[in-house]
Amino acid sequence: MAWSDFYPMNQESINKVPKTSGVYQLNSDSVVLYFGQSDNLNRRLEEHLNSSDPCIQRATNFCHQKSDDPEGLESRLLKNYRDKHDGESPPCND
Repeated sequence: MAWSDFYPMNQESINKVPKTSGVYQLNSDSVVLYFGQSDNLNRRLEEHLNSSDPCIQRATNFCHQKSDDPEGLESRLLKNYRDKHDGESPPCND
């Protein structure tokens, strides 16, 4: 399965996200802030939109990918990121 396009982090964009399981990436412009997974992408992204977490509030856009194994895919995404960034996680995954 392929990643979606990047969408602005706003209610209009989130309303178009399917209510299926998958993974998502939150960015601040082109900087990866967070990788997450959910059994309902739409609901989880809406929770992030309304988050009081200052790190998550920095997100300006997102993309998503449907998955039957979102936990496994999220784990692989984080591992790949850490491998490329000297063992560091995205800032909001710490």
